[in-house]
Amino acid sequence: MGDSWRSMANPHRVSYVRIVKGRRLRVCSEVVDDYGFYLGLTRKLDVCENAAAYAAALLEDSLHQASSSHLRHPGHWLVIVDRINPDGSERRVCVTDVEVLPNLRVQMRRHAHSRACRCDRRKEIA
Repeated sequence: MGDSWRSMANPHRVSYVRIVKGRRLRVCSEVVDDYGFYLGLTRKLDVCENAAAYAAALLEDSLHQASSSHLRHPGHWLVIVDRINPDGSERRVCVTDVEVLPNLRVQMRRHAHSRACRCDRRKEIA
């Protein structure tokens, strides 16, 4: 992973995963210094829902900025966001299930709740 994230105030690993015939294919990951996943905290919004929408927006930006074709595929995708802690460990922030349309616009399919999810609906899957 390298230590480049150590100088960041809000390091997160964002992984872009295509779903092809039911299999997960990680296309790429990037480490970003970004607080946008937590913007809903000040307005008492559900952190996971806000983080999921923000993660979907990051994928859409990446699709439009990508110079290579490996990222520019319509279809089913997951965007996985992990917070990188000061000790280098990671904590899951959200998993966002999206559909990339042929015009490379991103449409959220649903919020993928998991035990790592901090929203109230995690109790439904426990």
